[in-house]
Amino acid sequence: MATRNQDGKRSLRLLAKLMGGARLDRNSAAKALGTEPPAAYQHLKALAATVPGVRSVKGGGTTTYFFDSGRLVEPPSLPEVIAACLASSLSGLFRDSQYEHRIQTVFDFIVRSARRRPGFANIRRKFYFVVGGGEVALAQNEGLLDDAINALIASKWIRIRYVHFNGDEETVDIQPLTLAIHDHQLYLVGQNSTARHPYRFARIRDLEELETRFSYPTASEYDPTTLFRSSFGVFVSEDFPSQRVVVRLHPRWETYALNHRWHPSQEVKRGDNGITVRLQVRVCPEVEAWVLGFGNDAVVIEPEALRTKIAGRLRAASESYGGE
Repeated sequence: MATRNQDGKRSLRLLAKLMGGARLDRNSAAKALGTEPPAAYQHLKALAATVPGVRSVKGGGTTTYFFDSGRLVEPPSLPEVIAACLASSLSGLFRDSQYEHRIQTVFDFIVRSARRRPGFANIRRKFYFVVGGGEVALAQNEGLLDDAINALIASKWIRIRYVHFNGDEETVDIQPLTLAIHDHQLYLVGQNSTARHPYRFARIRDLEELETRFSYPTASEYDPTTLFRSSFGVFVSEDFPSQRVVVRLHPRWETYALNHRWHPSQEVKRGDNGITVRLQVRVCPEVEAWVLGFGNDAVVIEPEALRTKIAGRLRAASESYGGE
């Protein structure tokens, strides 16, 4: 029994050296253990046979053992590397912040851990996400993003000074629930005492992490997928109830409409007069902007209130050009 314990301790000593970066052959292992080379060699062979990560390489008539931490887990498969590449292409949204670099660092680690393939040398250019405007506030407000993420992870209340779309400014205490990306911009979904609201990150002027913690809501109490289900964009206010929206598009939009998804609820049908698009969404300013973006190629069928508002805005737009 004493001999077995002694052998176990010797193996652990060699393993510690290997995990510390040492490369050992039978002679250097024997010197480290104070034993004869054949006995030390048996320890090395046993480690290589039983411990993931202990590898050997032959050269010059000598077998050298070393520890490869990458062998502790299976190397990433090709689909996993591609998935990481697609995710890393989002780093452009975080330009000028530490998160752009960190995302790329993680991706580089995954590629290094994968089995080598010739095409990996140019993989960043083979899968690419075209960033729109990006988050304009990060260069000046990276510290605010760090504070928001820390509070989000720790489930702590925060106090923000926020500028609304109309220019009004308020200070409000919220529970940070989700950092969301929409249309290449960052939003912090927060809950105050009355409602949940997506706060545009670029309009957060100041952020203070409070000492008070909160219990993060259960999945049945809060799910961002459910929160935005009826949103056309990020509007979640009850001021804009979900309604059926029906819009007829000019026939020239047929190919585009049949191969494009504006909202998960949409239904697209061909007709004699064009393409009919049906949505179940909150009739918010973003819906109005979407319809107006088609110009005179779109006609709102329902709801009547939206039809009336779009008609009025188009008449106003026409009058704006009347003097030219």
